[in-house]
Amino acid sequence: GDGGGIYNATSSTVSVSGGGNSDNQSGGKGGGMYTAAGTLFYLKNYPFSYNTAATDGGGLYNLVGGIDLINVKYAHNTAQRGAGLYNTGSNVNLLFNTVIENEATNGSGGGIYNTGNGLNIDAGLIAFNTASTTNGNGIENTAGAMTINRTLKWQNDYHGNQTSGTGNIEKDPLLDWWWDDISYRSPAIDAVPSAILPAIDYDARMNDRPHICDKDMGYHEYAVGKRAFKWDEGMVTEATVQPGEAYTYTFPITNTSEHWLYDWDKESSLGPGTGYTETMNISLNSSQGWAAITYIAGASGVVTSSNFTTATFDIGPGQVVDILVRVTIPPTQTASVEEDDSTKELTSLDYDAYQCPAADHLTGASPEVKTSVARDYTFAIAPDNYGVALPGTTLTYTHVLTNMGNLTGTFDIHPKAGFYGVGQIMAPVNPLTLAPWMTETVVISVTINPEAAGGLTDITYAVARLEADGSVHAAANNTWISPTTGTRYVATDGQDSLVDETASGTNPEAIDYADNNCTQPDIAPCRTLQHAISQAAAGDTIKIATGSYTETYTTTVASDVITQVAFINKPITVTGGYLTSDWDTEPPAHTLHPTLLDAQGAGRVLYIESGYTVILERLGLLNGDATGLKGGPSAADAGGDLYNAGSDLTLNALRIRDGYAELGGGLYSEDGVLSLTNNLIHNNGSGISATVSGGGGYVHAGDITLLNNTFADNTSSQDGGAFYIASGTLAVTNTIFASNDGGSGETGGDHAALHAEAAATVAADYNLYHGNTLTDVHPSSIYGLHDLLVDPQFGSDFHLQASSLARDAGDPATTLATDYENNTRPSGPRVDIGAYEYVIQPGVALEPNHQQLLSPGESHTYTHTLDNTGEYTDTFDITFASEYGWATLLTPAIVTLAPEDAPATVRVRVTVPLTDTGGLVDMTVITATSQTDSDIWDTATDTTQVRFTPGVELSPGQSGHTTPATPITYTHTLTNTGDGVDTFTVTHQSPPGWTVVHSNTLTVPAAQTATLTVRITPPANAISGTVEPVTITVTSAFSPTVQDAAVDVTTIDRVRAVQLEEDESSVITTQTAVTYTHTLTNTGNYTDVIALNWQSSQGWVGTLVTPASPVELAPFAS
Repeated sequence: GDGGGIYNATSSTVSVSGGGNSDNQSGGKGGGMYTAAGTLFYLKNYPFSYNTAATDGGGLYNLVGGIDLINVKYAHNTAQRGAGLYNTGSNVNLLFNTVIENEATNGSGGGIYNTGNGLNIDAGLIAFNTASTTNGNGIENTAGAMTINRTLKWQNDYHGNQTSGTGNIEKDPLLDWWWDDISYRSPAIDAVPSAILPAIDYDARMNDRPHICDKDMGYHEYAVGKRAFKWDEGMVTEATVQPGEAYTYTFPITNTSEHWLYDWDKESSLGPGTGYTETMNISLNSSQGWAAITYIAGASGVVTSSNFTTATFDIGPGQVVDILVRVTIPPTQTASVEEDDSTKELTSLDYDAYQCPAADHLTGASPEVKTSVARDYTFAIAPDNYGVALPGTTLTYTHVLTNMGNLTGTFDIHPKAGFYGVGQIMAPVNPLTLAPWMTETVVISVTINPEAAGGLTDITYAVARLEADGSVHAAANNTWISPTTGTRYVATDGQDSLVDETASGTNPEAIDYADNNCTQPDIAPCRTLQHAISQAAAGDTIKIATGSYTETYTTTVASDVITQVAFINKPITVTGGYLTSDWDTEPPAHTLHPTLLDAQGAGRVLYIESGYTVILERLGLLNGDATGLKGGPSAADAGGDLYNAGSDLTLNALRIRDGYAELGGGLYSEDGVLSLTNNLIHNNGSGISATVSGGGGYVHAGDITLLNNTFADNTSSQDGGAFYIASGTLAVTNTIFASNDGGSGETGGDHAALHAEAAATVAADYNLYHGNTLTDVHPSSIYGLHDLLVDPQFGSDFHLQASSLARDAGDPATTLATDYENNTRPSGPRVDIGAYEYVIQPGVALEPNHQQLLSPGESHTYTHTLDNTGEYTDTFDITFASEYGWATLLTPAIVTLAPEDAPATVRVRVTVPLTDTGGLVDMTVITATSQTDSDIWDTATDTTQVRFTPGVELSPGQSGHTTPATPITYTHTLTNTGDGVDTFTVTHQSPPGWTVVHSNTLTVPAAQTATLTVRITPPANAISGTVEPVTITVTSAFSPTVQDAAVDVTTIDRVRAVQLEEDESSVITTQTAVTYTHTLTNTGNYTDVIALNWQSSQGWVGTLVTPASPVELAPFAS
């Protein structure tokens, strides 16, 4: 039959509200409910679900007209037609009805089948209904026009007459099928204006209608029982950020609003995050104005203001939206103070949320985040500077120190010395305090070390250290050291490098430079002549201390690699013979302290480039070997010891020896003006094989002067055993050529000691030739009118003997002031020939000394002889000095004597005054001094003593007490009882081991006294009660038989002392005994009785084994 669930009969009154109708079946119509015509019928807030009718009206079959069906749902019902509702009544109003997923199985009207006129549908929801026919699966209307307003339709159609309504939508209702309700996303929500159907202010569950903003379509109003938002509790709330940097905070917020099925029953909540989408306005709170909203993630409809302080977005239920806020610290911001939030950025967000603008607004605030400004210790000192300075001078550099940090900093500014200079901070004064971004000018003076080598760069730093964290920054002051002028110094114990730039080991590319400029001998002279030359300026003098210098230096000249001790390429003076303790004596005693430049056969000694003026003095050049070094005509090996490429040279007091070359074993000169004076040039061109030409020297061209030189024992195989000149001019004067071999065993050539080619012009005179092989000169026209062909009679090292005819045989016009040894020229009437001047030796002898004893008022004459022991007539000054003024010179005060003259007599009379002279001793010293040389003198001494009667008295001896090793002092009075001044010797006799100290002598005038103090110390082992005498004796020095004595007696007192040693320790087990042994000593000086006892700190049992107490011990016994 009809009405599977409820059958409302005709003429009945039925009012249904609430409850529900489901899962019913009818064999006819109205699976859920059948309402017959003529029934007084009211229906609201009622669902029909899962009902089935065999024919029509699966949910409701209605025949009643003029009724309102309010808040009714038809869902999942089944019938042949009108599966949800089959209506035949006229003027039926379906208000807020939901018709979903009903199925018409054999016809149309899956949702509604209407045959009654005036059907009105308002605020409904019709969707997902199906029918077996192609039309009317939503509504099938077979009566007059129906009216549909404000109703959602989806996947359904309406078939039949209808009047166009308003507010209808066709969209997916987005149902929550669990409840057959609209979800929060449904377009049906708020789709019906609130003013529509004002009488219906509730839904099927008695929820308020409208609930949100406007009314929802369908039987159920979407209810948000609780509106809420939650900030993520795990969000970062604090950060510390450096100035100029930024930090981005994420503010996660969740829409935790709740959808309640019944807005009046919180138990019907579907849980947090099930509510409704809200529009949220965000406002940024920034205490310092450093924050900005940069991005919003996870939201829709995002709009951010242009100043990034506000934003708007939609947030659905359960949705998490990340609001990113970036805090940017200004670059110059000072650091935050931990306890002061006003120094920090405090950032938060306020929200104003609403479901629709006119609805209630929900407000709240995020957690506050704190951004602290990090401590920034950044600072800088700049710029690096560059300058130029001479050694020993000072430059001032300026830097700027900037505190770029955000804290007030205290700085220590100090210099860091470079390798070659030192710095001093001139300003500011330490410590320096700078607020953030303040600056201070830093002034540093850099003084280059006076010994610093030119061409190097010193880097001295101005260093700033921040006390807060110890960080350090520095600015470099680069000072290029310009070459300086001045005297250079070289010594065998010198140093070319004073600073080891590689010492730190931190820079693998570091180089240990030769950094000494050689001008500061008190700091360190240089080690090598070559380095001194490299540092020297034009016109400088290089002084070389005594010693042997063997280091060689290799360089390239015109593609030839040459080796020598020194390569000279500038106008300088090089002088040897100095002591490192005396650089100032001029001229230096180079023969006593020779400076030897010794190539040791490894190359030349000196190479001098062309175009300079060079002076070499007081040097030894030896063992040079030019083999393979070329330099001469036809690439002959030239200049064994010295090679001159064409400079003007002055060679004075050089010893050039043992050099070897094909041309010029001693020296070779390509060109230039050469002046050789006082040089010893010997033994060159020998040792390997003879030099071809110019054993001592070879001149290719130039103007040459040889003055007072000695050429000896030089060898060549053909020409110029001593000297060879190819072209130019040669002046030879006062020079010795002796025992030079011009090639006695060779054929060809003239084999002369001195050889001049036809292109050379030679002027020679006052020279000495002897023993040269085969001849002296070539051509013979070289001989001068005043030349000597005799034996020079050499003594040691080519010195002239007294009998040498070379003495006083030189050119009388010679003005040379000294010889090779720095001796004055001339020594005699004329200069000698050769490098050495024979030194005439002065001498004087005055003798003898006398002694005489005289009485007061008595006189005595002393006689002496004065002899000229020198080699020339000399005049002597006779002077005397008498201690008491008693002497008178009886002979002349000036005496002239020739060496061959008989000695002169010198007499002095001494007269003793009558009074107060007894015992006095007068010493008269007579001195004879040469007027020629004040360093030549001799003396004689006359000693006169005055007679007197000696006498002495010593006060009596004394007695006293002391202890062992403790001194005791006795005082005596010595009286000179004689009638003259006397000196008394003091002696003593004492026991063995006793120490006695006193004056050894006392000088006392007649009838005067002196105090004699005697200090006596007994030995440490003196025994108590010992009595010992010490005898003191005073004796006259004038008469040893005159003496007196006193005896001091000392008694040793008792000293009590004892010593027990050593401390001992042991580790033992329980119930085990241990024996300790100690030594007891009576350190007193008398026999003593000593009691022994013991004590245990732990109360342990102990026994004194030996000895028995008490113990008697002799002094110092154990």
